[in-house]
Amino acid sequence: MDRRIVKPLRHNGMPYSGINVLMLWGAAIEGGYHSLFWMTYRQAKEHGANVRKSERGNSVVYANTITETEEQDDESEEYRKIPFMKGYSVFNVEQIEGLPEHFYSKPELVIDPAEGIEHADAFFEASGADVRHGGNHAFYVGGSDHVQMPHFEAF
Repeated sequence: MDRRIVKPLRHNGMPYSGINVLMLWGAAIEGGYHSLFWMTYRQAKEHGANVRKSERGNSVVYANTITETEEQDDESEEYRKIPFMKGYSVFNVEQIEGLPEHFYSKPELVIDPAEGIEHADAFFEASGADVRHGGNHAFYVGGSDHVQMPHFEAF
């Protein structure tokens, strides 16, 4: 079975890197998003789509360097790299209406021939916890006090 950890993806399918991965994983868990795709408001507009009015963006950062040329007293040039960081907001595609269908595709279930453990299933059933199935991540949602679990076959 494929057990890769998948990074969040930009609108063009390129994965995010660095701290953005952690920030977007956290935002996906908090928002209950199952899609890996994220995009800016402008990128959504370029696809002819709209961010729903009540939705809030999630912060990501772009870090790079610029090279500045300084002329020295002896008329030679010295190059200096200056680091910079720029923050901007992105939205999960589940917050956006009207995108092309491929952005909304659900992850394929991976069928695992393993069977459930009967006494473990009975324990969790008896706990009375609100367990909901779907998506490709397991997490707890404090606001609605429920546990979200992928379907058993997806593990």
